[in-house]
Amino acid sequence: MKQKKKNKKKLVQVIKKEKPQWYSKLILDLKKIQFETIVKGKWLIGKRIIEDETKTEYGEETIKNIARDMGTNERELWLCIQFARKCDDVTLFTDKSWRFITHNYLPTPKPKDVIEDDTDIERLGQLDNNMFYFLHHYYKKRFGDKVIAVDVHREDDVREYTDYYPTITKHSRLFDKNGKEFNLRKYADIQDFPHDFKFVGSSQDIKNQIGEAVSPKMAEYIINKYIKGKTYIELFAGCGGFSVGAHKLQKKCLWCIDFNKYSTHSFKLNFPDTEVCIGDIKKVDEKKVHKKIGDIDFIIGGPPCQGFSIAGKRLGFKEDERNQLYLDFIRFLKEFKPKQFIMENVKEIIQYQDEIKKDFEKIGYNIIVEKVNGLDIGMKQKRIRVFFIGNSL
Repeated sequence: MKQKKKNKKKLVQVIKKEKPQWYSKLILDLKKIQFETIVKGKWLIGKRIIEDETKTEYGEETIKNIARDMGTNERELWLCIQFARKCDDVTLFTDKSWRFITHNYLPTPKPKDVIEDDTDIERLGQLDNNMFYFLHHYYKKRFGDKVIAVDVHREDDVREYTDYYPTITKHSRLFDKNGKEFNLRKYADIQDFPHDFKFVGSSQDIKNQIGEAVSPKMAEYIINKYIKGKTYIELFAGCGGFSVGAHKLQKKCLWCIDFNKYSTHSFKLNFPDTEVCIGDIKKVDEKKVHKKIGDIDFIIGGPPCQGFSIAGKRLGFKEDERNQLYLDFIRFLKEFKPKQFIMENVKEIIQYQDEIKKDFEKIGYNIIVEKVNGLDIGMKQKRIRVFFIGNSL
């Protein structure tokens, strides 16, 4: 992919030098293509949702599911809807970028253009002792003393929590009662990561790792309840939340894999004795890995399965290409033949449990399915996950 981009840039430079009369037309064509693929695409997304909304009343959960299936966040989706409502003819914006549209035509917060007499330092968040940063989000309203977290979905959708925290995701925007967004260590603390756990990456990369991880406390609970062996490998390992729970129970991870370079570096930093592979699991030869590390007692992992709500229902579980990584989990089970395994996923996977159980039974495993609510096991957040526990027949 990088090589293709380099070749395209080189071609554009050659045209600019050798055929300058073509260059200006080429730039206009490229801008037109950019408009077609970004601005028009956003407009069409908003239009389609508005059209569907007339047939079915969309709730908050539906918008959340659509955003997840598209690989975006709810705020971005609401901007698409607002854009489509404001604009009947998208060709009026042929010379505008999506960034220009969101900043000038859609309601977004704008910075103050006046100089304050005395600088307000309330908008500073703390990274560590004597290290601070500007908060990306700051909520002006103040809340009661009993409030432990405020979840701001939109300006007209603000949810207060007094007894527990909401599920931490990579899109979470949680504030304290004074309007300050939680810092990264607070997010990690809600997920029950140890205070000495190390993360690698930008603030958003780290937030992604925390939100996508298996909570160490939930991992410890499920492994302690079902797993008897000691050695294991982890697939789709992320930053290592699952392995934090496993290591607390004296289990040993011999090998793991994830495609994200930041997550894998976090894993390696915390588990230096584990062989950590960065890459696409589809391109990994499971036989070579088996030959290299030998037999193991169990496998753990949570294959990303995004096609649940809309596309999943329409296409079926395994027919949706976004769920293909689940088949790679089965591929490794076939090769290693461990005595046990645990596969973790979001609660929506429960609707496919019969199909999944049949797949695992075909390769020689008896399956137990357990749905776990974090609040039932002493966690600080209402996080619901489903675990498939396999025992060899």
